[in-house]
Amino acid sequence: MRRTALLLLCCTLFAPLLPAQEAEVREALRNGKIDDAVTLAEAWTEAAPQNSKAWSAYGNAYGRKATSVSMFRAMGMAGDIREAFQKAVELDPSNMDAQFGLMGYYLAAPAIAGGGVDKAKDQARAIARVDAAQGERAQAQIAFREKREADGKQHLAKARELAPDNLDLQLMLHSTAVGLKQMDDAKAILDHLLTLAPEDPRVRYQSAVWPLRVDSGDFAAARDALTALIASPEKPANISDAVLHWRLGQAQEKAGDTAAAVSSWKTSSRLDPEFKDVQADLKRVGS
Repeated sequence: MRRTALLLLCCTLFAPLLPAQEAEVREALRNGKIDDAVTLAEAWTEAAPQNSKAWSAYGNAYGRKATSVSMFRAMGMAGDIREAFQKAVELDPSNMDAQFGLMGYYLAAPAIAGGGVDKAKDQARAIARVDAAQGERAQAQIAFREKREADGKQHLAKARELAPDNLDLQLMLHSTAVGLKQMDDAKAILDHLLTLAPEDPRVRYQSAVWPLRVDSGDFAAARDALTALIASPEKPANISDAVLHWRLGQAQEKAGDTAAAVSSWKTSSRLDPEFKDVQADLKRVGS
């Protein structure tokens, strides 16, 4: 199973106000406590077996766990992940976290584990029947996956046009464009987000890390924005404290302060000892 793709596609951005159980699962995921997230999500499905969000939370948590184990173990977990998202979609077709989780599974998993692009395309059509704008986003992901760049750009543009004031969707579109390396589209969406909700912590994060994504811009401003975000009580969903400190270290290094960068990276490593990106940066600078 393509574990990095599974992580990217199964775990989407979400609104900051969540049911208590969902908030607990996602806070555990945000801080890298994957086993705790799985345990919490499993307990939620047992307590509320007809709750679509419980099943999508379980699919997300178990999907994250699959990225941290061997390929052999991940294959053994694949069926449970797929079935969790299928159950969530069956219970509530409007649950886009589940819809995209299932589509992401089909794109990431091999045929032997029930994956496949044709199944992903069927899922994209199912999404479109529920929400036209989200359906365009789904079609964009598949088009770029198949290297149909012109089609992908058209689908992204259509999704933006259909729901220009939907903050969650616009954030998802930005994340999708970044993940697909469509940086011109990502920048246009980010500019729109900054007019739509400049104080939202998710928008603040995406704005702060933009110079790091494109390796150009005001790195000192990125450093200051990340420092403020770390100090803020409102953190962006799905971005762990370890990632925030890693990104801060990147901005500090780009701004010319390697010593401060190393300090931030060591903090990140303490928060998440398994975080490979920060380990790579520490090794690169000899720390």
